[in-house]
Amino acid sequence: MSNQRYHLTLTTDGRPAMHGWWANEATARSQFTTWIGAWGELLDARIALVNEEAGETIADWPGQVRGIRFVGGSADGRTFTVPNGGPPPIYLIPTPQPIPEPPADSPYATPTRAAEYEPLREDGWLRRADDGAYLYELRRISRTCQRSRS
Repeated sequence: MSNQRYHLTLTTDGRPAMHGWWANEATARSQFTTWIGAWGELLDARIALVNEEAGETIADWPGQVRGIRFVGGSADGRTFTVPNGGPPPIYLIPTPQPIPEPPADSPYATPTRAAEYEPLREDGWLRRADDGAYLYELRRISRTCQRSRS
């Protein structure tokens, strides 16, 4: 058995950041779990465990799931795909409360209620769910403006 059979890699922001090799699969899997706990909060972190002899990926974190999971408010528990460019600093979700429309010829913007969600952080790092989704918490109900359609 090769001393470098099980290869563990950490990439962040699309670049390799750290790697290690182990001869024993159980040890490599243990390190895989340790790395998720230690490095999983890095922006766009991906951790992969590969059996180099077989040429197959044994484990991949966060897997194929890339999303934002909302905590609190009307979107509680829902997960959305992460927009291109990574997780945004604030995510606005229009709320269902009806607001009277101004007259069609009004030059003023139409106020729209929106729920603002911001990333949950722990020690400065973005928090993630077990499946790798970024966690966003309800910030407050705010009023944003949209131009009225005429």
